[in-house]
Amino acid sequence: MTGEAGHAPTAVFAARLDRAMRTRVDGETGRAWTNRSLSEALKQRGHAASHAKIGRLRRAESQPDFADIEALAAALEVPVRYFFPDPDDDDGERRVLAAMASSPHVRAVAMRLAEQGPISAQAAEAIISIMEQVQRLDNDRPGG
Repeated sequence: MTGEAGHAPTAVFAARLDRAMRTRVDGETGRAWTNRSLSEALKQRGHAASHAKIGRLRRAESQPDFADIEALAAALEVPVRYFFPDPDDDDGERRVLAAMASSPHVRAVAMRLAEQGPISAQAAEAIISIMEQVQRLDNDRPGG
């Protein structure tokens, strides 16, 4: 996705949407958000987005428009800016550096991406987010 006004880079958006859905609960049910429950919440707010579309957004397989971003922010109770990269926020850079220090494979990938510029740094942040999710799944697995 381009950096045009009103659009968040797809990988950053996907990582933040997934993080919000994993760390917040549906205010009406008190349960964790699922693609289906978020789809229903959006429908109640007058915004049509199927559970399949939400899944594609979470996997960075689809690009959100600004109406999607506004509706998701309202449902998840986060500010719209949550989904956009903040050039003044160095949290992503810290995560990249921490990952570089902890894994030789990630270090090699992150160093190559960092050489390519800011968009690549955002890609590195998204990759690290995915790797953290995989690590959590591995740790949660019986015998993991």
